[in-house]
Formats: sequence, C-alpha cells, structure tokens
Amino acid sequence: MGLQDEDFDVEATQRTAPNAPGHSPGPLGWIVLGVVLIVTGIVLAPEPGMRDRGIVPELSQEPHLLWETSLQSGRASDGHVWIGRNNVVLATSTVVQSLELDTGEPVWDVRADRMRCAREDEDIACVSRQGTRSELIELTMADGEVGRTSQPGLIAVVPFEGGNLTLFTEPDGLAVMRWGDAGQHEWTHHHPIDDASDLPELTMDVVSDSVVITAASPDARLPGTLPVLDVSDGEARPHVEALGEHDGEWLIRHGEEHVLIGESGQEWPGPQNEPRLAIDDVPGDDVLLRATEDGAVLALAQADGSQEWNFSDDGVALPYARLDGTVVVWSPGSLHGLDADSGEARWRSSETPLPLLDYHGRWTCPCLGQGSTLAYVTGEEEVALAALDVHTGEAAWQVPLGQTWAFSYTIDSAHLAVFSVYGVSLWALR
Repeated sequence: MGLQDEDFDVEATQRTAPNAPGHSPGPLGWIVLGVVLIVTGIVLAPEPGMRDRGIVPELSQEPHLLWETSLQSGRASDGHVWIGRNNVVLATSTVVQSLELDTGEPVWDVRADRMRCAREDEDIACVSRQGTRSELIELTMADGEVGRTSQPGLIAVVPFEGGNLTLFTEPDGLAVMRWGDAGQHEWTHHHPIDDASDLPELTMDVVSDSVVITAASPDARLPGTLPVLDVSDGEARPHVEALGEHDGEWLIRHGEEHVLIGESGQEWPGPQNEPRLAIDDVPGDDVLLRATEDGAVLALAQADGSQEWNFSDDGVALPYARLDGTVVVWSPGSLHGLDADSGEARWRSSETPLPLLDYHGRWTCPCLGQGSTLAYVTGEEEVALAALDVHTGEAAWQVPLGQTWAFSYTIDSAHLAVFSVYGVSLWALR
C-alpha cells in the first residue's frame, strides 16, 4: 500500500530529534535581532559523541539522491523520520509507515488517531489519544506493530532499555512510571499539580541519565517547574534543570555548571546565555566561543574566562561553526572565516548562500561538517543543502531539499533522509 494524502493530513509540528517525541525550546533569553537564537546540530559521526556536534564521515562530494516518494499533498505533517537497518520509518500523528531502504517501496504501516511516537534503537512506542481514551502502541523498526493496549490517562511514552517510560495524568497531578523489558514495574514518581485538568500537551524524553518532561508547544505555559527525574530510580533531581532543546541536543544545568547533551549521551561544556555553535569539531576545546548582546563574538579561555580575541562587524555577529581551525561567523548578509586561534579574518563573502533560520529564530539543520567542508540549509522558497570550504569561503556544492523548510530529517553514517510536506527523499552521503 502506498502513501495516501489522507494518511498525512495532520497538524504540523516542529522539527524534533529523530529518537525522541516532540519538544519545545526553553526560555534562554538571547535577544538578537529581536529573536531568540538557539544554535546546535545533530548527526551521526565516526566518533562517539561527535555526532551531536555536527561531524559526519563524508562531505567532500555532494550527496547523491537514491530515491524520493511524493506524498501528493501539501497538508502533511513534518513528523519524525528514522533510518533502520533495512528501512526508513515515517511517523506522523495518524500513521507510522516503513519504506524499504533500497527502493522506498512501502513495507508496513500502523494507523491510529492523534499519535505521538518515540524511538530507541529498534523499538518504537506511540500513544494514541482519542477523547478520554488512550492506547499504548508498541512497534519495532523491522516488523511494525507488536502490541496495543488501552492505557487510560496515558499522554506520553518513551521506549527505554527494552521497556518503556510512561507519563500519565492523574486528578491531582502527573505520574511517571518505568517498566522493564519483561513488563515489570520498576518505579513510579508522582508530581502534584493544583489543576491537572488545564495542562498543555506534554512530552517526555531521556537525556543522559535523567527523565525530562516539557511542553509540546514552545508557546505553552507550564504550571510551575516540572521535575527532572533520575532514570534509574525515579527520584527527583532538584539541582538539575533542562533549559532548552533544539535538534536533539539539550542544554542542561547541573548546579552552577551548564552542559550540552546530545543523543550519544556525551556531555560538552555548554553556554549559559549565548547561542551554541551549530557545528564544532573540537567541542572540548579550551576556548569557548560566545556571542554578546551588543553583537560581538568573543573567544574566551575556558579555565578563567579571559579573552583570547574578539570579532565584530558593525552590527550583529554570531558564531556558527568551528571546523578545521576556522571559525565561521554569520552577520546580516555575510559569512566570515576567522582563524580559530587568533581571530584573524581569513575571508568574507556576501555572495555565499546564508544559513537559514526557522520561524523561531533558530538555525535550520542539517548542519554538517567534515574536514574543511561545511554544509548547511539555505534558501527561501527553494530550500537547499549548500556546502563551502571553510578555508576559502568558496562554494563547494549545493543540492535541493524541496520547496519548504518545514521538514524532518535524520542521518546515519551513509544516508540523509528528509521528510517534508511534499514527500520523502533518501540521499547517500559519499
């Protein structure tokens, strides 16, 4: 059975990480050009942990289109897209569908109303909510649906280590439960809320060793602070706060320290109030790059905060990437290449296509790097993945991604999958 228009006629959601349910960014308070900028990237990479900082195995040549499937609909949601061993899986609020990795031909599908799904490795878990009814739907990447049970009050689920983490509403608050790989109950955490009937739609994720609950919409108001829990025992972690997520990478506060945590679980030093680099091939470097409110870029020693160098361009400047000894800085209408050690200007280009911001003022990804090649999303009506050489600023290649920047994507070591309102495409990274 092929993809049909009505299968994807669902409410659009924001781009989220490929292994997690929908999330919303936290209020980080960065006011630049009147918008909040949250900069990050997420990909798979040859080294553990580097996948979270935008490094991929191969970018020297432009990606090659393997296949694409048209949805014949401009009303589809940009839900999730995941790459498995032999298939690509799409998940929206009405259907989860598997396509063959080699050909794009349909393999299996699962349908329900108002689904919200999450994935861990080969396991997928979805909650379907129909009025006061809720169902837990369990699937695998290879076989599709393997179980469906009624779960009254269930509002979110995340597969974890062969079992599930579930989030329920109760008359007086929320209940988070962990279930083991044999279905055994591991723990329950109750969080009281005065008026649980007026909750916004919530989602849940596992970030390193913590369970994080957030609002599904960036505009939703939460009833106070929701707890961050220890995933091993369900105990609240009062000194840990999830400050915001973008593109699968979280900014977490541990006491006075701020760290970035991506899908790999690797922790990197994180900013407190500044945007994050979209791509960084030395994320543990002794020098941190910061953007100031008056539009400058500072390079600061991580040890004592002393200034190594600074850059300004008579306006707003934002650090975009650090790659192969070069810092790429964005300013309105231009990209700049700076020596990472000295801050000395290597090049400036006003003709190079600029990275694209989404309507929340965040960099649109994929944001990728390999060697001296930097690749990023650019364009307006016709969106493309463009690449340049960070040593010279010269364009390397450009491939079209579609007619809208409202899309989901995921990457493994060899492929880029893009799911937009117009269809699904699979690219080979070579």
